[in-house]
Amino acid sequence: MDLVSIAALILAPILLYLLLNYFYRRPFVENFNKKHVFITGTDSGFGKKLALSLDRLGVKVYAGCFTKDGQEMLKVEASSNLKTVPIDVTNQESIEKAKQIIQDDLGPTQGLWGLVNNAGIARGHIFHYANLTDYRSVMEVNFFGVINVTDAFLPLLLKSRGRIVNVISILSRCSGASEPYCCSKFALQPYTDGLRRFMKSFGVQVASIEPGFFQTKLVNVDTILRDFDRSWSELPTYKKELYGDDFRKSGSYEAEDRSHRFDVSVDDFTLFQSKNRCFI
Repeated sequence: MDLVSIAALILAPILLYLLLNYFYRRPFVENFNKKHVFITGTDSGFGKKLALSLDRLGVKVYAGCFTKDGQEMLKVEASSNLKTVPIDVTNQESIEKAKQIIQDDLGPTQGLWGLVNNAGIARGHIFHYANLTDYRSVMEVNFFGVINVTDAFLPLLLKSRGRIVNVISILSRCSGASEPYCCSKFALQPYTDGLRRFMKSFGVQVASIEPGFFQTKLVNVDTILRDFDRSWSELPTYKKELYGDDFRKSGSYEAEDRSHRFDVSVDDFTLFQSKNRCFI
């Protein structure tokens, strides 16, 4: 047997495995025009891109916006099929109003096919600059907001045996930026894992997306520098003396533009034979 034949025998099963694995992991979701998805935090960043991407696929998107400007911008860029929904994830009354808007639009028999908990904020970008108010405000949005929204929309998800996607962060695994942000995302990990295990019995799938460092409003340089100044102004005198003014002036922040990789999270949302966690 010559070398070519031997190589063919070795490579054939490998190529067959790769081919079968590729097709097994391809999206098998059909009838996008019959799917209904609610996404929080669609004013900008990941939420906005996901809303527009799913809208182009024909999915009925309910885009949860915190600001009126966010709603107006989406209406300009999206099709008439996308419906903006005002929501403040820290306010229970606002959550219930958003749920009612969506429930009325769905009708009595239709359930919600997907919920994407994406809304998030960051404060206190230097450790020990952050105060308790920073930690509490970030946790209210990034952690308790997710719990409140999920609990409110579970009946609609159970009705259609839908799926929940929580947008967490690679910073849930290490501290490297805003510590309040890291703590809130770390808290989401066990919550999402527990939710996934519990909801499996009811046919609701749960997954998490863990983005790396992307150029979004959360890492806008001007916003972060303003937060530096705010945090510094709120520090007690002994901390200002301890760190010194030179340290305050040395604060800088850079973000790599990796928005081209955003489609990974869209794929993970439509591919429900995927991993429970997706890193992008």
